[in-house]
Formats: sequence, structure tokens, C-alpha cells
Amino acid sequence: MIELDIRCDLHELLNDREEEGGRHPGMLRYNTSSGDCDSFPVVLETRGHFRRKPENCDFPPLMIRMEKEEVAGTLFTGQDRLKLVTHCRTHQELFESLVIKEYLIYRWYNALTPCSYRVRLARIRYFDRQGGELYTENNGFILERTRDMAARLGGEPVDFAGIHPLRLSHQHYTLLALFEYLIVNNDWAVEVLHNVKLVSRGADYPLIPVGYDFDWSGLIDAPYRENSSQEMEAGELMYKGLCGEKDVLWQVIGHCLDRKEELYRLVEQCGHISPEDAVQMTERLDEFFTLLSSRRQVRRILIRSCLE
Repeated sequence: MIELDIRCDLHELLNDREEEGGRHPGMLRYNTSSGDCDSFPVVLETRGHFRRKPENCDFPPLMIRMEKEEVAGTLFTGQDRLKLVTHCRTHQELFESLVIKEYLIYRWYNALTPCSYRVRLARIRYFDRQGGELYTENNGFILERTRDMAARLGGEPVDFAGIHPLRLSHQHYTLLALFEYLIVNNDWAVEVLHNVKLVSRGADYPLIPVGYDFDWSGLIDAPYRENSSQEMEAGELMYKGLCGEKDVLWQVIGHCLDRKEELYRLVEQCGHISPEDAVQMTERLDEFFTLLSSRRQVRRILIRSCLE
């Protein structure tokens, strides 16, 4: 976990919830591995959709913009902007733990495939520039940029809304569908690129779907899921894999079972998760891998609900 200090006019920033909001100057500071401090100017913006609305979150997600020349030789070398996932609601301990759970979900995804967003956990102190006092200190995490994730995979992001899952890499789509099932999440759809990005590695290769934004998953179970009018798929958890790809499904199940211990280990070795949340996430892994270990249960539960 890295420790960050962010200093800006918090009153202006936190009250800026417009879709095309303003840019707010600030400073970012962090401690280096040698014990020194690095700091540089940044520009902060509120971002997101649901969590950007003040009735849902008093502290929205942020975009941190920086000049490459200013960050050369620092932890942020080569970056010019990064997404920061924040705690949503200040002074509510529950939301501190929800950040850790979503961070761990991203780490599970990383353990299953490199075709996923990397994340960096942070402890952030927010200072108001006007008075200089500490406003709040909370958990958060930095999300890899889409362009960097795609470049790491040897491709580039593309925007093909309306694409059918059959036109994607069947292995990667099946893995995504299984992963979303693991975290109890219906809130994604390739066809409308809802919480999914596509990566192209050229005309000779199928597109790769990459999931993100897992805060609506049942495993996180954020309180705002029950009180929202947001349109999302409700009801019983669905497996959205492809019906005609049973061989691929069995291959991907084998792949997941091979990485089973790594997912358990990520929970065990996370020093920031509460004991109660660790038990909950471990129990969900138990349920998931018990299902995958039974061909009869896979046929009854997963294959029966696949997409035509």
C-alpha cells in the first residue's frame, strides 16, 4: 500500500458533479522507498456515473492529471493521468472495507488472466488547500489506464458497441463470464460495452473483453445497490457464457482450478481486509470451486443458463 497526500480546494472539487466538470489544481505527495518525499502539481477532476452523483457518494471517484515532465523519475514516471477509486462515503467505516474488497476482486482477476486491469492500493490523506487542515484519510486504489492495459497485451482499445460475444475470443469471454459469476455480478454486458472494454491485437486475432467496475457485485454488496433506481439486471445470478462453447468452458474451468490456491492466498495475505470480509470472500471461493469441481453441477447450473 502506498501512502498519498492530496491537497486541493476540496470544497470546489467535491461540489463539482457536472458531466463536463472543471479541473482543479492541487498537489500530490508520497513517501519514497528510501524514506524521502516526492511531490508534484496535479489537476483533479471528479469522474464516474453513479458514484459521481452527490446523492450516492459524498466523495466521488477522481481523475488525477499530471505532466510527464513533472513526474519523471518518480513512482508515476510515464503517466499523464490516472483513475483513483475512492471510498464513496466519508466517515462510514463500511465503505473503507468495500474499497479493500473491490481491490481484492481486481487482484483475483489479475491472478486468473493478464487480460485485466492492474491496481495499486493506497492510503490517501486529503487536505483542504484553503485552511490546510486534514479533511479525511481513507482507502483507495489506482486503476491502470486502459491504453496501458491494452499496450501491455500487445494491442489497443477499441469501441465496438453492439458486438455479439461470438465475435470475441471465446476463451477470454468465457473466463470473464465465469469470473463475473464468481463475484456474483450481473452488472456487465459486452453488447453495450457496459463495464467491459475491448482490446484489439490486429485483424488476425479475436477481440479480448476485459471487465472492470465491480462495485455492484453481490460479493461487495454495497448499500447503494438496494436504494438505487439505476437500471441493472436484478434477481438471480446469471452465468452469461456461450452455449455453443462447452469445450472452451471445460478448458477455462480447468484453468481456474489450476489457479485456485492463488486466489485463496491473495485473501490470506491481504493485511488490510477485516476478518469478517476475509471469511466472506473465502466462503465464496469455496462455493465457486466446489461448483467447478463437479461436472454434474456445472451442467445443471452453468450450462443451463448460458447465452444462445
